[in-house]
Amino acid sequence: MTDYHTGSPVFMLVDDQVHSARLLSRALAETDMAPRLVWLGDARRGHRLFTHLARSAPGRLPDMLVVDLKSHSDASSDFIESIRNETDQHHIPVAAIAASLDAPVRQKLLRSGAAAVFQRHPDIASYRAEIADLANFWVRKSEVWPIRA
Repeated sequence: MTDYHTGSPVFMLVDDQVHSARLLSRALAETDMAPRLVWLGDARRGHRLFTHLARSAPGRLPDMLVVDLKSHSDASSDFIESIRNETDQHHIPVAAIAASLDAPVRQKLLRSGAAAVFQRHPDIASYRAEIADLANFWVRKSEVWPIRA
């Protein structure tokens, strides 16, 4: 669902911390693409809203879904797995943000259905650079990702 007023892509975020959602929104706004970010809330609310949109309003689905859940170590992979049917059916790439990019963490997120994994850096400059990479991932992925039905 590209924002036709601005021509920018729309990303939806599932994140259990409002502070993180605000930080991601500001970091994305600084990228060349400046996608619009819609925060869906935590895993429970995000699941309810996303599946509702997928079933009743597919035209309002995002260009990409970003998942950054910190409540427990498997929260992001569990969430991504739980919505995989919808993201696959509607060809929506999922980007996961994790505390580390260690091989086991990365592999678990990729197996659950994430198209890419990015690191949540504590340093703001590193975080901004990683979020710019996330935005650029969407640009590269959108060039080859199937057109949504």
